[in-house]
Amino acid sequence: MNRWKRAWAFLMAHPAAGFALALTIAVVAFYGVGIALGRQLFFTNETAVGNFSPGSDLWHLNYPFQHFLAEELRHRRLPFWCPELGTGQPLLAEGEVAALYPVNLLLHLLPLTLALNWSVLLHFVIAGVFTALLAAALGASRAGGVLGGIVTACHEFRSTH
Repeated sequence: MNRWKRAWAFLMAHPAAGFALALTIAVVAFYGVGIALGRQLFFTNETAVGNFSPGSDLWHLNYPFQHFLAEELRHRRLPFWCPELGTGQPLLAEGEVAALYPVNLLLHLLPLTLALNWSVLLHFVIAGVFTALLAAALGASRAGGVLGGIVTACHEFRSTH
């Protein structure tokens, strides 16, 4: 029980940490526990607009890229060239892959679906926390900063792109 009291005291002394924790819980609740546990992948439902069905970029583009990246990293290689995509592609130079982005390097220690989902969730939380900090720096009230952070983290445009 002493551990919980220390954690609570820390959160009370550091409101930004408390906000980040609360925002993380809200984002996971908003998007679902299945996403957070890696049981389903973000945005895998096909979307149709009239006769045009583009599908999900995460499923059709990013998942194969990240799968190849994860395999190369497991073999301790950088993905300079991916022969399995089309007629081949310089994957290290591909911006969508973000092969050297620190979050991607760390998350490939996890199973791929879980890593992709946590990366998306982490970026929602980061966006929300930094929006709240920006609002505070610009003179907004604490409630205004919190509202701005929540709206940024859970906004429809952000969650579908």
